[in-house]
Amino acid sequence: MDDLNELSFFAKVVEAGSFTGAARALRVPKATVSRKVASLETRLGARLLHRTTRRIRLTELGEAYYRRCAEIMLSVEDAQMLAAGFLSAPRGRLRLSAPVAFGSTILADWLTEFLAATPEVEAEVLLSNQYVDLLAEGIDVAFRAGPLQESSLVARKLGPVPYVICAAPHYLEQQGTPHQPSDLRRHSCIGLLGLPQRDRWQLSGPGGMEPAEVAGRMVCDDVLFARRAALRGAGVAYLPGFLVADDLRSGSLVQLMKSFSLPQRDLFAVYPSRNYLAPPVRVFLDFVVAKVTPRAPWLQG
Repeated sequence: MDDLNELSFFAKVVEAGSFTGAARALRVPKATVSRKVASLETRLGARLLHRTTRRIRLTELGEAYYRRCAEIMLSVEDAQMLAAGFLSAPRGRLRLSAPVAFGSTILADWLTEFLAATPEVEAEVLLSNQYVDLLAEGIDVAFRAGPLQESSLVARKLGPVPYVICAAPHYLEQQGTPHQPSDLRRHSCIGLLGLPQRDRWQLSGPGGMEPAEVAGRMVCDDVLFARRAALRGAGVAYLPGFLVADDLRSGSLVQLMKSFSLPQRDLFAVYPSRNYLAPPVRVFLDFVVAKVTPRAPWLQG
């Protein structure tokens, strides 16, 4: 960096025609300019300028060296303009990671809208229900449901993910509708491996916690599978609200025991560093935060 600094001082002396003119253009003392040029000549082991009291004259080496310096300084200016352009208008590739269900629904909608507003940005999305190493996979932003593991990553809380208990109308016609948590023991419930206790659903009602003992012939580790099974009448399901919002509105699924609440999991945007975020990452995070502030109806549908 010192070498580049010396080059810029030397080039400015040549362009200004004197040390005094260069000092004035650079807004530094004349002695600083003289010291920088002298340091450059010492490092090169050759004289670049013949100095007189009124003017400077380039040596043969100085002329050739200046031409090359001018090219270098122009390249530096181009690089600075390029960086400024990146900061003002985001462009480049955005690499994201998310759980399959969230990525296939909410994130797909968000990303489509975001890319329409940022034509110079491209996106690559990795959907997985398994833990993804952001640094190893080169992920810019990952969406994760809490609680999170301890790490050096930056986690920004986006909001709670409400869950609902639901079933298909034709299942309820055949098996009856449960109205109390205790009624669930008489129903076929679709188990989710991701729950803390898949055979014991934690419901909270007017009288406090009312755990429900549940059982069924089907257990899975993916909410998309559980939703599909519920739609086909396989039983009662415990699912995130955003996933079944359209099903509830259309009547394909019926929400059960609305007076009872279920534990919520917080959704986080996780990224490697708070400092020096690439423009596409910074703008995307701002976009996401705007989507979820001040509350998160998008998660409930």
